[in-house]
Amino acid sequence: MKITTIVGLGVALIMGFAGSNALATPGPFVPPVQVVAGGGAYAPSLDLAPDGKVTAYWYQDEGLSFATKSQSGTFGDPGEIAPYIDGFKFATANDGTTTAAWSADGLIRAATRSSGGQFGTPVSLSPDEDYVYSFAVSVAPDGTTTVAWMRVLPGATPFDPAHFLIEVATRKPGGSFGLPVVEADLNKRPRDLAMTAGTDGSTTIVWSSDTTMRALTRPKGGSFGQPQDISAQGEGVSIRTANNVVQTDADDAPYVITAGDGTTIAYWVGSKGGDNVVRAVMRPQGGSFGPVTEVSPSSPNSRAVMTPDAASAPNGDVVFVWQYNNGSNFVVQTATRPAGKTFGKAVTLSEKNPSYQEPSPRVAAGSDGSFIGVWTLGKTGGTVQTSIQPRGKSFQTPLDVADHAGTKSSHPDAVISPKEATVARSQKDGGGSQIRSVSTGKRGSQTLRFISKPTPSKKSGKVVLKVKVKNIGTAMARGLKVCAKAPKKQIGKLGCDSVNNLKVGATKKAKFVSRLKKSARTGKKIKVKLVATGDGVVRARGKAKVKVTRRN
Repeated sequence: MKITTIVGLGVALIMGFAGSNALATPGPFVPPVQVVAGGGAYAPSLDLAPDGKVTAYWYQDEGLSFATKSQSGTFGDPGEIAPYIDGFKFATANDGTTTAAWSADGLIRAATRSSGGQFGTPVSLSPDEDYVYSFAVSVAPDGTTTVAWMRVLPGATPFDPAHFLIEVATRKPGGSFGLPVVEADLNKRPRDLAMTAGTDGSTTIVWSSDTTMRALTRPKGGSFGQPQDISAQGEGVSIRTANNVVQTDADDAPYVITAGDGTTIAYWVGSKGGDNVVRAVMRPQGGSFGPVTEVSPSSPNSRAVMTPDAASAPNGDVVFVWQYNNGSNFVVQTATRPAGKTFGKAVTLSEKNPSYQEPSPRVAAGSDGSFIGVWTLGKTGGTVQTSIQPRGKSFQTPLDVADHAGTKSSHPDAVISPKEATVARSQKDGGGSQIRSVSTGKRGSQTLRFISKPTPSKKSGKVVLKVKVKNIGTAMARGLKVCAKAPKKQIGKLGCDSVNNLKVGATKKAKFVSRLKKSARTGKKIKVKLVATGDGVVRARGKAKVKVTRRN
């Protein structure tokens, strides 16, 4: 944190500058709220490129569209990637090159663009004669891009595991995708797969087979090895069936990420007796997968722990979020794994939601070690809320970011950088839907000014020090507490005073009462140190003075 202190006439100015994670806050999210797309646009996903550009991807009617904005800018005109899709995934390389992959008509296709450019002509990756039902895309630090999918051979059924394969197509930097390679002939009932690229250039694919989690790993420049179990039977994704058909949706899918310290973390929602719980298994870089860990508390309600999401900061810190139902309400819960350590205790992040309104939380990490969580809140799917966790701190008080309360918002997503945070969501618009977005502009900071004139002591020796605290920054300061400390041989303990929340431009008073000590000499000006703490304010400092007057 960069601090400038100006002392004179009893005034101290404590400043926080954009880019300081210690002073980062989730707002204000200020107008204009941009309508990025309309006419049937829904379910946006945001991607933050290394150069700070933000790209939104979304379903446009039956197709896939995108738009890009620069830092502190607005989204440009939408572009179409594909006219018809069933689902999509994307991954961005360190040089800003992005590959989007999607499924359509039982096939996997992909298109690529350079940083800020247009997507090229789509290419088909999977064979034309068969059907694919799950896929993933990842990109390694050197730019090697991998697309993996599960292929169903002709004549297969959901209970005929002999006809399920995992295939992979790979593209080296600057090259083209090669022919698909069969990496696994599955001998157990498969489920959706997920994939991640490691910081060491390795690639890991995970999936659920019956109720066991399995994995394939390919070292940098090598080939995939044999599938391995990474959980015990019954610890994996729960199997649900209806009419003898396996039921698959996003809530059942496994997920996998690579943390900034190189740790690979696979996670999923599994069963614990009749309860649901978020589970995870971790593998340090160059090591092996360890035991399964329960990240969330279990819920006694069927399918009440759902939609987990996770993100990692460059330093290796990992944050999980998920929705949890306690029997009457949905809430968003979170847990943090500091780099190299185990997961901490789950804490509740959001207000209560009615049991029929799922908050669908998402989380993203910033390059400065901060995290942003986002979810919906309200009986009608209405308001979008967000909260930021500065590096090494706890999540701050949630803020509303929808442009007005009661809007029918859904599918929120967010990204965060040292300069700004951006949120996008779907919003119903008459008979259709829109993609709407809003940013903080520059990341909000609390710039606090402490104003105090030299305070004379009472003739009785009593000291009453009053300090004005003004927020001249760009974001609300929350949970503020101001503490004062004087030389203990001159003045007794002054203590602390709660200022609570301080809006931008607002001023509040902090008051401290104590008594002079006998050693305080008449006419002397005693310096008092001021320290402000609160959400986003890390030990901001100032000074005041107490003038010793003649005593009785």
